[in-house]
Amino acid sequence: MFLLMDLLLFLPKTNLKMRKTAIEKLLFAAKESVSKPLEQLSRELFLLKQKLKAYDWHNQNIALYNKEIPLPSNRGISFTHRL
Repeated sequence: MFLLMDLLLFLPKTNLKMRKTAIEKLLFAAKESVSKPLEQLSRELFLLKQKLKAYDWHNQNIALYNKEIPLPSNRGISFTHRL
């Protein structure tokens, strides 16, 4: 986390009022931000990667099935249903 002195290095020194306002806004945003511990984020990242791999695997299988099993054309077939 940045210290106030670190913030001062990044902000322009010419307009002190603007500089003070910017520092206050940055500090407010830092206090209000919701952050999780790194350990929890790495677990979530691992699970996300696993789900993405599973998603890719399923998409590949669907593409293979679509090549192997041609779907009949629906010419002349009406898909209306009655309530």
